[in-house]
Amino acid sequence: MLTYRICQDQTIVDKLLKAGYLSTEKEKQEAEDCFNKGVFKCIDVNGQDCGYSLDCSKDETCWRNDWFTCNGFQASGMAKCQGVDNAQLNSCYTSIAGGYTVTEKIKLPDYVSNHTLISFKWNSFHTFSCADVAIGM
Repeated sequence: MLTYRICQDQTIVDKLLKAGYLSTEKEKQEAEDCFNKGVFKCIDVNGQDCGYSLDCSKDETCWRNDWFTCNGFQASGMAKCQGVDNAQLNSCYTSIAGGYTVTEKIKLPDYVSNHTLISFKWNSFHTFSCADVAIGM
């Protein structure tokens, strides 16, 4: 499972975008809280197939379809998130393992910013990354 998120608190964003700035643990948590307020839900995109994770059962907290899902971990063929785009292993560069693309559609909020942060996060607290993006009307 994975999600995309946005932080719309410009004070937090500006700190994190400052070159050479090292954020404190408190500021990292503030950013995480900000991103959690701006989750792009799979179910917000009309007509999009938002299934449940094949690696979860109904009694687990991961049984949800607002996040984006991947093929089952043990799926034959394109297992895990490699099956999202059916991309071959090593089809894009990563410094630690064979990479592949994962593409989803998201619905952007009514928000304009020359510099804000979009976060990509697997279903783990310590696996998020983000990018500086511009959103215009």
